[in-house]
Amino acid sequence: MEIITTTENSNTHKGNESISSKMAELEKEKETAFSKVAALEKKKQTALTKIDESEKEKECTAYKAAFLEMEGEIWKKFLRQVAEEKATEWCSIWHTAVEDPGMIDKEDKNLQLLREEWGYEAYSAVVVALTGRNQRI
Repeated sequence: MEIITTTENSNTHKGNESISSKMAELEKEKETAFSKVAALEKKKQTALTKIDESEKEKECTAYKAAFLEMEGEIWKKFLRQVAEEKATEWCSIWHTAVEDPGMIDKEDKNLQLLREEWGYEAYSAVVVALTGRNQRI
């Protein structure tokens, strides 16, 4: 019976070693799997961060475009207001300067100054306006 017991102990020991070996192998596989999961999680977080940054950049670009559009509208309104003020100022100057209601001197120094500062369109508009005003008088 002793021989059987030794053989049984030997088989049990070999079985325990096999189980221990298998357990160690499974433990390594588990750690490898966890490492892969951790790496994938890190990649996912990096991708989400990039997406978030991209969305923020798009949002920022949209805000910039809206701001520039609004800024352009403000400038247009401001320039229109300045132009109206200047037109009123110039009109007042010519209103008092024009003595003969039937005659507009297109070489008038004030008209020439207007043409230099504001261009032909402004000059032409004033000449037409003064001509029309003078014809009604």
